[in-house]
Amino acid sequence: MGSEGHRRQITSPEELEKLVEDFGFLPFFQSEFEDFSVEEYTPMEYWFADDRDGPWQWKGAVIRNKRCAYGKFFRGKAGFISMEWLPDFLNYRRDGYDFDARYEDGLASRKDKEIYETVLENGSLLTRDLKRLCGYGKRGKKGFDTIIIRLQMQTYLSVSDFEYLC
Repeated sequence: MGSEGHRRQITSPEELEKLVEDFGFLPFFQSEFEDFSVEEYTPMEYWFADDRDGPWQWKGAVIRNKRCAYGKFFRGKAGFISMEWLPDFLNYRRDGYDFDARYEDGLASRKDKEIYETVLENGSLLTRDLKRLCGYGKRGKKGFDTIIIRLQMQTYLSVSDFEYLC
């Protein structure tokens, strides 16, 4: 994980944010494109360390600054997009559709619309609260994660922060 040779190393949320801004968009994990992920630019000792924060903790700090968007934008995998690149990324991914037009043309499901509209009506929600409001869970509807990933890939939803249960 990202401690080799020539590439610069990131060791803080500020450095991560700068890297995203330099690239324009950056997947969280390594893919088929070499030297193009948070994973490859982060020294191994920052992953899952007890004595320091690493990329898992940095991602929340980065998106709270609102200079980068975060979501499952890359083949259903997580990554960042700089605010400079976000409008072009949105236009490309949405293919000229706002959500209502996508739904009216039969390109979004009723379940997609329900989740999208619940977020619009309520603002930022914890995943567990969104699931509850839309009737997903052990005894409810299925497919929540698939819908969330699809809405993120189409750039209709993104992650605004992380809140973990202790």
